[in-house]
Amino acid sequence: MAPKPVKKAKKVTTGRKKRNEDGSSSSQPPRLTSRDNETWWEERKETSFIIEKTIDPTIDNYFKLSNAFATLGWENMLTLTGTYFPELVREFYANITEKSKKRFLVRSYVRGTEVEIDLTYLREFLDLRDPSHPIHYMINRKGVVVDDRGYNIEETKGKFGVRDMLTRSFGLRWIRARLLIYLIGFNIVPRASGLNEIRNSDLYLVDRLIFGLPRIQKIALAPIIIKCIREVVASSRRDKNFVFPVLLSRIFIAQGVNTEGAEQRSTTQSDVFDHNKMSTLRYQFIDGA
Repeated sequence: MAPKPVKKAKKVTTGRKKRNEDGSSSSQPPRLTSRDNETWWEERKETSFIIEKTIDPTIDNYFKLSNAFATLGWENMLTLTGTYFPELVREFYANITEKSKKRFLVRSYVRGTEVEIDLTYLREFLDLRDPSHPIHYMINRKGVVVDDRGYNIEETKGKFGVRDMLTRSFGLRWIRARLLIYLIGFNIVPRASGLNEIRNSDLYLVDRLIFGLPRIQKIALAPIIIKCIREVVASSRRDKNFVFPVLLSRIFIAQGVNTEGAEQRSTTQSDVFDHNKMSTLRYQFIDGA
């Protein structure tokens, strides 16, 4: 994914700066923009991350998982690998303004630099093909899909052989669907239960990823990403996992955040959907099949 032009940075002067004996600032505490944000950060400084996943090429070639994501124009969400900045990601979440509001804009400050993410920015940054009038696929209590009212989620459950919505397996012939749901639970709608949980909304997405939409319209990804970010800061749970650390770290760099000296981590083999992950889902890849 090609780097995007760096946005002109805005600076704030609030916060503290820790210096080493030689006067350098290689180690810095978070620059928090208010007392409330300091409290929020302190309460969640040990909270875990849900790391984005990539796919082992052998498995991807066999099950065509990237091809399925490309059906909706989401294939770049499977390329999020490499360096991320844990403390800067925490600082970003802590400094998000208007945490309780439901809007498709996220504004925060990281090391004093303003970071702003809206629908247009995400579409350009991820090279998405989001439609101007997307389908809203939220499923209400009656099983009706908003904007796709002819869709029957119960028929989809029968098609995929799903009975228990907290399960690790489908019928054998729907392994591909189960693998896609695993990736959705880490890269599209990240959640701590991404390994074991299957939701109605997952089934709808997978059905559309595999079989396509009945009309030209697509499901927009940018609103989903912003909604997931906002759910973290709107939650009263102190253990609500931070999501999209790799994506956000790339955005920080693109928007001019100074990452020098920041704590760095890299994705590892445990963040790759490989044969070991197949075994975790109770599937075994034997002789390429």
